Amino acid sequence: MTGEPNEPGEPNEPAVQQISIARGNIYLPRELCDRYLPGVVAVALLAREDKILIVPLTRDSGGGLLLKQRNARGDRVIHAQEFLRGKGFVEDMAPRTTPVHWSRESAALIVPGLPGPDIQPETDIQPETDIQPETDIQPKAGLHQPGRL
Repeated sequence: MTGEPNEPGEPNEPAVQQISIARGNIYLPRELCDRYLPGVVAVALLAREDKILIVPLTRDSGGGLLLKQRNARGDRVIHAQEFLRGKGFVEDMAPRTTPVHWSRESAALIVPGLPGPDIQPETDIQPETDIQPETDIQPKAGLHQPGRL
């Protein structure tokens, strides 16, 4: 074994790989982790267009999200609430199963086809125009002013 995950279409490659996303967590089956993330304990999540990249981190890295063992079977979970909230996904979103594939170019699992948040820019907010520049601010009487005794 070379230590690199099998590419889609290689021998023994399952036809479809699936993960689940629910309540701000990303659930990965043991078989997927054994194939693509063997020995990985932390990952980084990156948003690229309509995709999420699950990037394995080395043991020497000083950060990332833990790839926690979820059950005795060996399934894993990534607690991704902050990441998903930051991308406009609500924590209580309905459970969703989605395909995933390995990208050798990105050295990451790719979760394609996630819709972006449906956020409309707020056009009715106007900047404050009655704020006076600092030069117009006068100190109150009796307060110490620098350079004056």
